[in-house]
Amino acid sequence: MKALLQTFLVLFQALAFAQTTTNLNLDFEAEKSDGSPYVWLFNKDSGASVVCDRASSFEGSKSLHVNTYNNSTKSYLVYNYLPGKYLHEKHYIRITFFVKTDSSDAPISLLMNQQGKGSVYTSTKYADSTLTDGWKRYSVSNTVDTTAERVLFGVSLGKGEFWIDNVTVTLDETVVNDVPPSPIQLPSSSDLKWLQKNIQEINLNSTGTLSPKEISPIEKKLNEVTVLAIGEATHGTHEFFDVKIKLIKLLVKNYNFKVIAFEAPMDELNEVNKYIVEGIGRISSVVQGRSFYRVYDTKEVQELIEWLRLENLTRSKNNKIYFAGIDMQGGNQAVQNIKRYLCSDSALCSRFQLIGSEYFKLKGRSDWEKFYYRLEDFYKTFLSSELGNSNVENLDRKWIEQNIKLLMQNARFRYDKSRESQFVRDSMMADNVLWLSQYYHDSKIILWAHNAHVADWSKAMGAYLFKAMGDRYFSVGLTAANGVFNVFPPSGTITYPLLSPTKETFEYYFSTFNTPAFIMSTHVAREKLKSFLQLSFRSVGTDPTNHQFQSLDKNLFQLFDAIIFIKDTTPSFARVKKGD
Repeated sequence: MKALLQTFLVLFQALAFAQTTTNLNLDFEAEKSDGSPYVWLFNKDSGASVVCDRASSFEGSKSLHVNTYNNSTKSYLVYNYLPGKYLHEKHYIRITFFVKTDSSDAPISLLMNQQGKGSVYTSTKYADSTLTDGWKRYSVSNTVDTTAERVLFGVSLGKGEFWIDNVTVTLDETVVNDVPPSPIQLPSSSDLKWLQKNIQEINLNSTGTLSPKEISPIEKKLNEVTVLAIGEATHGTHEFFDVKIKLIKLLVKNYNFKVIAFEAPMDELNEVNKYIVEGIGRISSVVQGRSFYRVYDTKEVQELIEWLRLENLTRSKNNKIYFAGIDMQGGNQAVQNIKRYLCSDSALCSRFQLIGSEYFKLKGRSDWEKFYYRLEDFYKTFLSSELGNSNVENLDRKWIEQNIKLLMQNARFRYDKSRESQFVRDSMMADNVLWLSQYYHDSKIILWAHNAHVADWSKAMGAYLFKAMGDRYFSVGLTAANGVFNVFPPSGTITYPLLSPTKETFEYYFSTFNTPAFIMSTHVAREKLKSFLQLSFRSVGTDPTNHQFQSLDKNLFQLFDAIIFIKDTTPSFARVKKGD
């Protein structure tokens, strides 16, 4: 019994140890092919130099050398992320850096941001200890925010030359054990030759649609799929939009796709659909602001809408092309639609008037949760009512039911802040795609969304759709190597550079083929190209960031059924605003 107990204690200690082991490269011992450290993040295009240095270290064989004399900004941030899972049942967190500099007055500041509902931010500008050979110890600490999905920690540096080493993360009284990540396997020459032979060049300068030859790697699948999702590695790249529109035109013309659905509010985009199908309104009024997220309020998307409207003029009533949204983060138009539909039932109308007016006053999570349950109760009453089974002002019952569901989805998305909440939106968008498929009588659908949503990974929308539809779901991921793109912070639009890909990325090898743009099927490549398994790939959201590449438990070939690569890119164009 004693031996069994000792064995149990050893196993328990080993498990506890494993749970506090990270691969954050805190000692900067693991470096990429360009000399920069694995895992750590920083702005490569600001004029500063960041490399692993063997000539000077506090401990181990390397430190991080940062030269900011040519940096274009006043401060320079080198940072990392600790996943939120490590904070479970912890109470206190401390981050420690050892820093050496050639300048006695160079500003140095540590920061830590626990990114949860409270967004707990802590910083310090003072060293808590001075050591030999010019090294100083800096630390920043705070109580743990258990809602944090991740902890950003880093050091902000002024003008000067700096060495950083021996970063430690302490949770309660335990120092997290960090094991440097192993260098990844790089593609073999034979795999690169095979890949180059199995890509199909796309002509970026052509007008109209893509040609059947250009899509030959995926052409056979187009007659078999029900939903074809076209992604994008950024939301603000002209070439992505241009190629997607050319592909959409071909799919509409030659392959009987009849619904184009955007990653944008479903209730709002139905107003755009009225313009495309019925010619109701003017494009300036149906596109601007309320109907689209800013990322799609562009000249390219405007031209697609106009093309769809003109295409519909040539089609019969039963063969129209429809335009839709799949997101629930709207609501204003849904409230209006429901009110109009209920106008002939005074009791239901009065009841929803109270709920609808409340919608525009909601603030915190508690408000949204209460609203959700009130709306759920109203929905049940609506379904049992006689009005719920009739048509009013061309607002059919199914569409109004979906409008109520959209409000419920939006409320749940806003109050559900669990660790799984990042996937709640994806599951809802997948449900909305499946609803569109039924509403439009199994018409073939084209999805326009970010790569992160259309990919078959974890609980992304693409994974939900693949589970529901199998091979009838087909995804195309878009990525790029060089150039600039638009990002969309809370206000305004910023043109931002694509960070140059290193040898640890798919984009680096794609760019070596001397082909400006190409498409490839991934199905054979998944099994054939084993040396590509560990490469990372580009993925950027709406905000300016230097965290532009990511690695998942699936690689680019496994996440998508096909890849479109573009070597050089430019920003998307602002929509032409005129009195049309």
